[in-house]
Amino acid sequence: MKTASLYDCFERHLMNLSIVNESDESFVTVVVENYLVNLGGMGFHFTSHAEDTYSEIADEVFDMLRKKIYGYSSIDQYRASQREKSA
Repeated sequence: MKTASLYDCFERHLMNLSIVNESDESFVTVVVENYLVNLGGMGFHFTSHAEDTYSEIADEVFDMLRKKIYGYSSIDQYRASQREKSA
């Protein structure tokens, strides 16, 4: 079984165009949790450094999000433009 990269988890959730009214914080939380669950399923354990690991990954996802939706005021605006493109 292949482990999904952080970017794969990020893109999969960002391109879920059925989600409406999601805050940046909620987006980051979902992506980080999905990624950590994926890694946990592959045998990775974060018990002694869980908070630090979560914090570092969350910072990275937030940075990825800012870069990806640059030019849009929110995730919702970005997704709306993607829905228009795919229609």
